[in-house]
Amino acid sequence: MSSQKQVEVKCPHCGAQFWVPEGASRVTCPYCFTVFNVSDLKLEGEEHFYFPLSRTLDPFERLVKFVSRQYAVPIDLPKRFSVQKRELYWVPVYFFFADFRARARGYSQAYGEQYTDITETRLVSIPVSGTWLDTVLEKYPFPVRGKLPFSPEIEAKGVFLKPTVARDEAEKKAENIVAYKVRLEASQSFSALKSLELVEKKLEYRGLVHYPVWVLGYSYNDRDYSAIVDGASGVVIKAEYPQTTKGRATLTAYSILALLSGVAGGLLYSYLFENGFLAIIGGLIVGGAAALPALTRSATRIASASEYLELE
Repeated sequence: MSSQKQVEVKCPHCGAQFWVPEGASRVTCPYCFTVFNVSDLKLEGEEHFYFPLSRTLDPFERLVKFVSRQYAVPIDLPKRFSVQKRELYWVPVYFFFADFRARARGYSQAYGEQYTDITETRLVSIPVSGTWLDTVLEKYPFPVRGKLPFSPEIEAKGVFLKPTVARDEAEKKAENIVAYKVRLEASQSFSALKSLELVEKKLEYRGLVHYPVWVLGYSYNDRDYSAIVDGASGVVIKAEYPQTTKGRATLTAYSILALLSGVAGGLLYSYLFENGFLAIIGGLIVGGAAALPALTRSATRIASASEYLELE
């Protein structure tokens, strides 16, 4: 089977060169996220887009496959669950391309006072449906390529949500998000951050996108569970699932073992290097950090997981 031919194009906005499938008419630059026409390299005038819904995707099939991979899930769940809800939502999301540069001055214990340059270049997405979905999708890494000019036809193919936040308000939120990332990176570069000067701030609008999201509900053993699935890619954004008693007990045992291992390591270190109290405290902290996720999961019958967080 021969692969599709590729042609090289140059972005008319940032000048980056990249390969696209031969015959493509509209493409999105993977570096600055500008949409342009391949034939004449003109920037796309559209500002309203949508991501097409996958025609082959069965959201429940993707959900069950993902949940079945989680630890402590009942082995019979794929055969005994029942569908309670299957709703498609078109969520409005503003996109901005940010390129911030800053100069930071701080103190390092190893090198004393120093300067460093901070650069934050990223695509910022701001969901603006005015519903609980905005919170769920706040940190979701929406894909860049694949969007199409908006079509009114999608309004009849699910629950169509209109933006509840104006573009300028979303832009201010995006600016605050990037500024926070810059300050966070600067503070992590030094033992003590002395000053931070923003040298360049570029925030460009990349359009409003209506994105398809499946809101699912299912029951198992008379309990209800919910899930959110990406309607374009099938990624399970968030899913609730039951945990067996045996699985929870195993998680508890693992957390205790991790905690004891940390303490044992601290005791051994204190014996070898004669640094008793601090070594034991350090071992307790390390063991506690390793034990906490398993202990938290073991404390509830209903757990939650996210496929995109697993892939990070």
